[in-house]
Amino acid sequence: MSASRQPSAPLWFTIVDIVAALPVFQLPALLDNCRPDTDVRTWVMLYPLYVIVAAWIAWRSYNLRPVLAWILIVLMVLTHAAIWYLVLTPVNP
Repeated sequence: MSASRQPSAPLWFTIVDIVAALPVFQLPALLDNCRPDTDVRTWVMLYPLYVIVAAWIAWRSYNLRPVLAWILIVLMVLTHAAIWYLVLTPVNP
């Protein structure tokens, strides 16, 4: 194991990473809009964990694998849209 410390991501990428993760703070609004009779609430409760882990991995991997970091950022943004779509779309029985 190397004693040298890996340099962190540049400041501009750190800001992009934080801005991409900010929609996770809308969790109370998502929980208010969840339908009680479906499993949507479980997905909404897992959503912040995914966003935090994806943002951290993107930030840590930027120096060695910038393409992976950008893919994680794009997937995080798509996940924000998917969660809102899941919560706000009515289910037809």
